[in-house]
Amino acid sequence: MKEVIKRTESGKTYFNGEGAYQNEFNELWEKLVPVNGIATTLHGELVRAAGRLNYEYFNNGNCNALRWNDYSYCGGEVSEYYKLFIDLISQSVEEAQYVMEMIEDVICSTNDCPDEFSISRQNWYSLMIDLVVEYCITTEDSVIPEWYIERRSNN
Repeated sequence: MKEVIKRTESGKTYFNGEGAYQNEFNELWEKLVPVNGIATTLHGELVRAAGRLNYEYFNNGNCNALRWNDYSYCGGEVSEYYKLFIDLISQSVEEAQYVMEMIEDVICSTNDCPDEFSISRQNWYSLMIDLVVEYCITTEDSVIPEWYIERRSNN
């Protein structure tokens, strides 16, 4: 298991520019994430996925991350677009599997949660980015998994 390098303090977020790896995250984003579309490497797509999930939560309250059916939310399911991001991080960053389960729970309970922006919920998003950045700075970059490309092209 990799040594824990840094963790974002409770109540601080990447959305507010206070993440433990804020500078590293910003540099990875600038270097690896294209203005439009999918990144060309696994690290780039992991950073993009974490950034998109984080932005969707803090900027939109996850309303776009829920599956829609006939212009209404459909029973607490994550939309395929955001589910792909969750699956990519979960399957690529072993240490993040539980965190991604918790983020999926946060998304699925968006409609019926009075404390949608509680510190404990915000902390899951910060930890997700901490783990993705740690993975990117401690492993060699590689190609994006074929299953991810195939699922993206089917949506």
